[in-house]
Amino acid sequence: MNSSEVKDKQFLLVNKAAVYITKIFRLLGIDDSGSAYAFISKTGGDDELLPEALDAFCSLREVVRAGCRAKVSNEELAKMASDAREGPLAALRTKASKQQQASLPSVLDAFDQWARSVGEAASRGDAPSAYLQLCDNVRDYVLPDLGVRLEDKPEGFVWKLDDADVLRREREEKAKAASDAARKKVENKLTKAQADLEKMKLAMVSPADVFAAQKDKYSQFDASGVPTHNAAGEELNKSARKGVEKEFKRREGEHAKYKDALAKNPDFMAALQADIDAMIKQIALLS
Repeated sequence: MNSSEVKDKQFLLVNKAAVYITKIFRLLGIDDSGSAYAFISKTGGDDELLPEALDAFCSLREVVRAGCRAKVSNEELAKMASDAREGPLAALRTKASKQQQASLPSVLDAFDQWARSVGEAASRGDAPSAYLQLCDNVRDYVLPDLGVRLEDKPEGFVWKLDDADVLRREREEKAKAASDAARKKVENKLTKAQADLEKMKLAMVSPADVFAAQKDKYSQFDASGVPTHNAAGEELNKSARKGVEKEFKRREGEHAKYKDALAKNPDFMAALQADIDAMIKQIALLS
């Protein structure tokens, strides 16, 4: 582990403790500063520069999001990132170099790397969706790992310092909930597809052949194939006859649908099975 990684881990540990203590003090109503952390005066250092850095970082993200919605050119998006690196980011680095910092360097490095990523996306000519994905990554991964909760609002954004472990846990829970919902959706589609396939398998056989095969129930049939006599050779009564005619008609309709689907696509049954197999694999991946 290099010195930079050690410092990052030390910062996360200290930040976690500071956030926890701040929450306790504020619950007790004894925090006298109103700053990011309890009992820290605004005389410079992280307490002054960290909010400024996070505001600048999140503001760049916000203008990139707005630019994507407005469908500005890649060149304009690249300029946004370049201006942020040469303006507020450079100024913050200058200020930070003159003071002892704890968390600020990690935030500025993340800010710099993200602005570079926007520029790289612009040089590739990426679509707006790629930039929006970069924006989502800042909110969902980059800042939470630095102990910062970023919330998108209709009027802009709000960031808050928080416990990085809590934010990671929330992210994992959210991802699991999304995965569970996606799996349930596919499972519902799979159930329907399997029922449709079984229905079509039954519809492959004509109604006349279905009833003709039931020798334990029927012995004679009319010209259409509708049973007229039971297995003992007795003519079906009115109620029984009405029942078999209704079932015959239902099967006739299903058989007609099967033949119509077959005429449109001779391989439709295989396609249905392929869809089912794909959904089973998708569910396995989501489990």
